[in-house]
Amino acid sequence: MRIDPNFITGLTGSLNAISATEQRLTQQLSSGSRVNQLSDDSVAVSSAARMQSELALNDTFINTATGLTGRMQTADSALSTVVQQLTQAISLSTQANNGTLNADAKATVAQQLQNIKSTVLSMANSSFQGQYLFAGSATDAPAFASNGTYSGDSSIQYVTTPTGQKIATNVPGSNIFSQALSALDDAIAGATSGDTTATGKLGAALNTVTAQRAAFENSLSAVQSASDTASQRKSEITISQTELLSADPAQVATDLSNTQTQQKALLSVIASLGKSNLFDFLS
Repeated sequence: MRIDPNFITGLTGSLNAISATEQRLTQQLSSGSRVNQLSDDSVAVSSAARMQSELALNDTFINTATGLTGRMQTADSALSTVVQQLTQAISLSTQANNGTLNADAKATVAQQLQNIKSTVLSMANSSFQGQYLFAGSATDAPAFASNGTYSGDSSIQYVTTPTGQKIATNVPGSNIFSQALSALDDAIAGATSGDTTATGKLGAALNTVTAQRAAFENSLSAVQSASDTASQRKSEITISQTELLSADPAQVATDLSNTQTQQKALLSVIASLGKSNLFDFLS
């Protein structure tokens, strides 16, 4: 019996297709992924690439935020100390000018105020991992000289979150400490001279530091919140990516079994034709 060549071509094409399907399913079963090459699902591959890009963006921000959080917490701690020191300075300055202290007691108050100034100056020159926190962008050198002169710049640095929000991550020292150091100088002199205006100057300096610290704490909270959001988004992306690309082992095993059954049936048809040279058509 003569066999139609088109029929033979159809059989070989079907066998090649089934073999390719079997190979693909076997690979899915062994790798656990239903997408192992672009041709498996180009749409899924494109979506996965976009997810990977977003994943990298969030991961980079999380790492950046971790470093920034430590840096900003150190700065906030320094500002907290300054608030405490200025509060104490106001109390001492008030005592020095209430008319009840003798000269020796006033000298003692002046020395205590000098110690407070030294502490505030030390806080103004706080550093984190070798970088000075209150020097603007000039972080390689102390922000203030020993005489209270500011050596930094007015640069404000920002971090951009994965959602595009810009958050300030520093406060130039001139905005915080210059007024406080000047007020402390006046308070030290006023403790012995009887200048009562020094207490008011200290109060104004405290208000400035308190306001700057509140704004800085808001920035710190914003960085931490954005980091938490990025971590949550990272988890969501990872889950979505896994669901998009992973194979269902049970379904793949069923499909592979069905494919192998079809392959056996087709091979049986081929064998029944009794054409040994049929396999010459296989590509």
